[in-house]
Amino acid sequence: MTLAGAALSIAACANRGSDIVVVYRGDISTWRPRVRVTLDSGSQARVIVPSFPSAAKAEPVASHGALPVAVALLGASGETIAQLTAPPLALAPGTSYGVNVVVGAQRPAQTACSGEWSATAVAPPAAESLYVSVTSGARGAAAPRCDD
Repeated sequence: MTLAGAALSIAACANRGSDIVVVYRGDISTWRPRVRVTLDSGSQARVIVPSFPSAAKAEPVASHGALPVAVALLGASGETIAQLTAPPLALAPGTSYGVNVVVGAQRPAQTACSGEWSATAVAPPAAESLYVSVTSGARGAAAPRCDD
């Protein structure tokens, strides 16, 4: 195999990989340090506390199997005051997944960037709810324009 052929083979394998990114949407600045996103479960679980505002970094994930995703909102003392568990993602090669997170008083609009939102109330005295949506698309495809 030539050097060029090996490079193309490596690039083809890299493009078949999958990734996931956590994106905060709307005005989440007061809650952001208290959001925890857990990918997978058991000994494979990893917690992501992404940077804000636009430093969302894609994390590699497997390209087969199922991936549990849970989002928790912590109170000032570190207790869980809201939690949502999305249906496990059916992972596929060459796919980018997005976990969108909003904390607010009103359900966000469904868009091409966010998909359908699930919600749970934040424990009193907060008047907000935790909203989570999960999206997927072809890895490397042009993302829809998402200004919020």
